[in-house]
Formats: sequence, C-alpha cells, structure tokens
Amino acid sequence: MSDDSDIDDVAHKKLLQSIQTPGSVKNNRLKKLTKTKIDASSLLSHITVSRPSTNKAKQSLGIGDLEVTETPTGQKGKKRKSEASGSEKSARKKLKSKTLIPLKDVEARKEIEGKIAFTDLKKEVTQNWTELVQSNRISDQLIFPLTKPDGVMWGDEKTEPVLTEKEMEVMKATDIKMAKERLSQMQRMRAIVGIQEAKNRYMKKIKSKGYHRILKREKRKQLLKEFDDLVTRDPSAAHEKLAEMDLQRIMERGSLKHRGQNQKFKQMLEKHASRNPEVKKLLDEHLRMGRELKAKVISSADADSNAEAPNESVQKKKKSIHDLLKVNFC
Repeated sequence: MSDDSDIDDVAHKKLLQSIQTPGSVKNNRLKKLTKTKIDASSLLSHITVSRPSTNKAKQSLGIGDLEVTETPTGQKGKKRKSEASGSEKSARKKLKSKTLIPLKDVEARKEIEGKIAFTDLKKEVTQNWTELVQSNRISDQLIFPLTKPDGVMWGDEKTEPVLTEKEMEVMKATDIKMAKERLSQMQRMRAIVGIQEAKNRYMKKIKSKGYHRILKREKRKQLLKEFDDLVTRDPSAAHEKLAEMDLQRIMERGSLKHRGQNQKFKQMLEKHASRNPEVKKLLDEHLRMGRELKAKVISSADADSNAEAPNESVQKKKKSIHDLLKVNFC
C-alpha cells in the first residue's frame, strides 16, 4: 500500500459513499425466507396412484371441483388426444422420478383415508342394524334363543342321573350330620373287613407245623368251651353234638388219616424201630390191620352195590371212605 498506483479508485469511491449515506447497511442485510404453507391439494398431488379413497378425500375437501374448473375447455381435446402417448410418458416419469413423499404428508394421507373408511363403515352398520336396535329399544322383554351346539364332547351325551329318585329322597330326608356319621361307619367297616381279609390271606400262606399245632390246640379249646356252654343250656343238643364228634373220630380212624404218610415220619419210625425190634413189629402189625380193614370195607360196599343194582354200569365211580363209614355207622 506504499505506492499510490496500487489503490483501486472504484472501490475507494464505493467505500466513501457507503460511509456518507446513513442506513445503507441496514437495508443491505439478509432477510429470512418465510415458510410456505402446504395445502391439502399439494399433498394429494404427490400421490400418483389413482385410488377411490383419494377421490373421496378430494371431494370431501372440495378440491376436485376446483381442478375441473381450472382446466379450460380448449385443453380437453388436447388431453384426449395425448392420452395414448401420455401413458408411455407417465411410465417413463415414474422410472425417472426419485422424489420421496415427506413423512408428514403420508401421515396426513393415512388420517384422511381412515376417516373416510370409518364413515363408510358407519353407514353400512347403521343400515343393517337400525331396525333391530329400534325394535329392542321398544320391546318390553328381550329374548336371546340358544343356538344348537356345534359338537358334543365324549361323555356329555350321557343324561342318566348319578343317583336314583329314592336315593335322592333319602338324601333330602336325612340330615347332613347323620349322613356323615353313616359314611364314617361304612368307611370304618370297610377298613376292618379289608384288614381281616389280608390277615386271613397271610395265615393261609403259613406252612409252619408249630403254628398249625398251636392253631389246632386253640380250636380244640374253643370247641370244648362251646360244648360246656351247650351242656348247661341244652343237654339234648349237647348229646347230639357228642355223637357227631364220636362219628367224626371213627371216620378219621377208619380212613387212617391219623397215620403218618410223609417222609419225615417214616424216618422217625425207622430210627426207633432199628433200636427196638419189638416196636417195629407192633407198628407193622398195626399198619397191616389198617390196610385189611380198609380193603374189607371197600369189598363189602362193592358187593352190596352189585346186589342192589346189578344192571348199573361197571364204570361207576367208587364211593369215598367217608361216605362208606357214614352208611355203616349212621
């Protein structure tokens, strides 16, 4: 800036003018742009797809008529002529256009479509149900008939009552406390019977000789006690009971049930007989006499039966020793 030739005269003059004229700086300040308001017509113009909802929205807002009035009559012919080529142009524009609808515009469109759909649905509902609603409001009593069930589950078709009529009457007549007492008694008796049955089953499975010996002794004592009571109460019945007991003893002796047939008893006999030969002779004689008596009884019974019924078949079953002894002693 030392040389005067470097100074720009034009710029210097402008600077002096700006300093001399007051308010020039304020006038040259930047101004803020005003926000442009978006109308419903501009929003709907973005929608390229033609839908009935948009047409209804335009009609409700009164935009459709304005669009029709704005188009002059002279241009209608041109539009009709250019409809054939317009479809191709619109397809090309759709491919080229990359503009996106703002989010606010989409929300506004959805809100308008929802309102229109709600009004249409409201009209349909009111047309179908107005008569029924009015009749229900006027009627004194409402009746809702039950429809038939679609299907029956397994077990629901059974209509038989659980209790009979008599049982129901008894249940109604009896008191609740009495019913509870009877129920508890039945449960107690059932438990006692079950315990006794289990005990009997266990006792039948016992194979101990000592146990059976003790059991026989107890039974004998019980029989003697009962016989003594019977003698005091009824002597004639006691006499009959004694005769029955004697008959039972004779039948047992005659059938030789008292004779030991098991292997252990035979071993004991051999052991004692080997020590004393006289005991062995007595035992052998006793067994021989028993067999002879048994054979004689069977042979005499067969002879009597052959004499009485000679025409009977030979394959008839022989009577048991108990039956034969009953015939002979009774």
